[in-house]
Amino acid sequence: MKNNFPHVFSPLTIRGMTLKNRVVMMPMGSDFAGHDGELSDEHIKYYELRARGGTGLIMVENVCVKYPEGSNGTTQLRLDKDCYIPRLFTLTEACHRQGALMGIQINHAGASAMSSRIGMQPVSASRFPSKAGGEIPRGLSKEEITSIAKDYGTAAKRAVNAGFDVVEIHAGHSYLISQFLSPTTNDRTDEFGGSAENRARFCRMVIDEVRKAVGPRVPISLRLSVDELVEGGNTVEDCLEYLEYLKVYKRDEDGELITNGEKGLARKMSALRSFYGYYFKHQIIQKNPTLLVDMPKLHDKAIIRLDTDEVALLLDFVESAGDHLTGQALNYYKKTRDRDIAILTLLLGTGIRVSECVGLDLKDVDFKNNGITVTRKGGNQMVVYFGDEVAGALENYITGDREAATPLSGHEQALFLSTQRKRMGVQAVENMVKKYARQVTPNKKITPHKLRSTYGTSLYKETGDIYLVADVLGHKDVNTTKKHYAAIDDTRRRKAASAVKLREL
Repeated sequence: MKNNFPHVFSPLTIRGMTLKNRVVMMPMGSDFAGHDGELSDEHIKYYELRARGGTGLIMVENVCVKYPEGSNGTTQLRLDKDCYIPRLFTLTEACHRQGALMGIQINHAGASAMSSRIGMQPVSASRFPSKAGGEIPRGLSKEEITSIAKDYGTAAKRAVNAGFDVVEIHAGHSYLISQFLSPTTNDRTDEFGGSAENRARFCRMVIDEVRKAVGPRVPISLRLSVDELVEGGNTVEDCLEYLEYLKVYKRDEDGELITNGEKGLARKMSALRSFYGYYFKHQIIQKNPTLLVDMPKLHDKAIIRLDTDEVALLLDFVESAGDHLTGQALNYYKKTRDRDIAILTLLLGTGIRVSECVGLDLKDVDFKNNGITVTRKGGNQMVVYFGDEVAGALENYITGDREAATPLSGHEQALFLSTQRKRMGVQAVENMVKKYARQVTPNKKITPHKLRSTYGTSLYKETGDIYLVADVLGHKDVNTTKKHYAAIDDTRRRKAASAVKLREL
């Protein structure tokens, strides 16, 4: 039987978060919460069982960001006060122990709230019910809109403090943000109504507040009703237009407005094309409007990598960095020194991706054949071989600090452990590489991917075999290798002058 979903059980990294698989439990109401919005024991058991079953990411049902006006039920979870954090933390820890990552959906019901439950008239963008037969809501003032956007941010901060890995903003089917986005429920004449840009303004404010609250590394998702399927409502084309307004964000440090560059736009368009392509292929939608949108042109940039002498300087520095440290900094260095050397040596000596590195288990290391088994993009496994320098660094770490460590439950097989005795994440490795590299090469922004570029270029210079480089790096298309890793220097080009003989002398 043909497998139409070959990648479903392969890892996926989003920002600094790595899912063990691509099985995601969507947020669905359970009615297990108490009437005070508190998480119940039944709730915790309910989600823990899903985590134990192998789910990669669990999205917890929508929680209220403003009570009572934003509540959409008598048994809805709340996150409008700090007192709800401890129970939610108990939930995330229980599911984390089973290997699942945790997300939560934050929401304001708007006109979907009922006055009989909340004790007041529901609020919305305008005086339109959210559904046929619903109550007539009160239109929000500008001051109230700003305040509610901040409520989303505050709730998101509480979610992160409670241990959630992802925050999802609910902007779909008849809830408050959707009521602003939809022309059927928004007839405002100020800056929050009229044009698509104005109707998306409140959504943009919420995204900005949430991003400011959770920081740059926590993934944020946005749930939209892409096609409202009602006369006069939003269509797929309208949502593509909203994308133009939602691509701009405000930098936290100085408030400067930043627009996504060509690579950021290309990534977003690629994701949209895949999404709509799937629905079009399976005849769920009749047309694919993303094919009408031109992909942004990408311009080549200079490839940053370490020179041979810089590689040696980096490893030497890590080995001797403790000579310049004292106190707590020295103690931390001693705890992580052998691990950090092993990671850096492995990245520089094999060219594996940082996601492949943090996904390694102890059983994946084979010292008999000097190889590691890595899981490539797409879920395919491959043995990558390493030299004596890598073998020495790995063996020193495994037989020393790693053997002496007692990992937390669920992390027993992880090769590289954090100081919290958990499997290291992508962000932790990135931070470690940057910490050491900026001391050696302050003028180069070195990341784990730059170490991969360094390896790929060195391998090509030594072998001259572009297909070998592509195979070792796990590239499906050799053109990718040529473009990003195989820099042909002037010395190699000069060899072409004498390589071909026209006549025998």
